[in-house]
Amino acid sequence: MKGRTLAWIVCAVLAVALAAQTVRWHSTLTASRQLRGVELLAAAASSRGRASLALLAEGLQTLRTAQELDPKPVKIPMARGELQLLFRNYEAAAEAYREAEKIEPRPEVYLGLGHAYARLGRTDEARRYYGLAVRLDDRLAPSVPPEFH
Repeated sequence: MKGRTLAWIVCAVLAVALAAQTVRWHSTLTASRQLRGVELLAAAASSRGRASLALLAEGLQTLRTAQELDPKPVKIPMARGELQLLFRNYEAAAEAYREAEKIEPRPEVYLGLGHAYARLGRTDEARRYYGLAVRLDDRLAPSVPPEFH
């Protein structure tokens, strides 16, 4: 009798753990889909050379929702930084990239920080972050404005 009771308890605990993992997986997948949608909208707006404030508001709201669902991925604050750069909100872009840097310092984050600081006129900081990005991944060198090489 004790063995059966223990087996049922173990099965119940495993079922709860599986259910929690399924909910986590669903949240991660939903956040990933939302992030991809924002990236596609931003790319389309950027390629047309114009973007509306409604797109910015919608994109930022979608990214907030995605971050609530899955707060760990670095790509969410990076996407927020890219949107803010696109809409010339350079201080907000720098803030988003600094948040991304805390999650996962990577070359693309430093490149974004370089872009934000360059547009804010903070050339020393821009040069520092561009240099760091290129040292970590030399394939990013073409993305650095010539005056910062």
